[in-house]
Amino acid sequence: MEKQGLPEPEYEVAGGFVRIVFRRSVPEVVQGDISVIQIDSKSKEKSKEKTLDKVYRLILENRKITTAELSELCGVGENSIYKTVRKLRESGRIVRKGGDKGGEWEIIG
Repeated sequence: MEKQGLPEPEYEVAGGFVRIVFRRSVPEVVQGDISVIQIDSKSKEKSKEKTLDKVYRLILENRKITTAELSELCGVGENSIYKTVRKLRESGRIVRKGGDKGGEWEIIG
């Protein structure tokens, strides 16, 4: 354990059971602009903003990308993508040109 820089395990005895807890340091893994590991509510807020940036970047790369594709690539539900896209539209960063099926995104800012 010491060689890997890990703390010693913790032993807890309760109700006739022994619980062994192995702690590890959890580095923040970053893929592109998205934090994969969320440790606390502060990290969660940070991750939401980064999801916004990732959605924006994915739209820049493919202006005909669907919400289902965005959802899969970002690892969040489609409802979250709808909210994120709404924020991007309200902030004036993107505009939808054409219909839902045949249209595409226009990048404003």
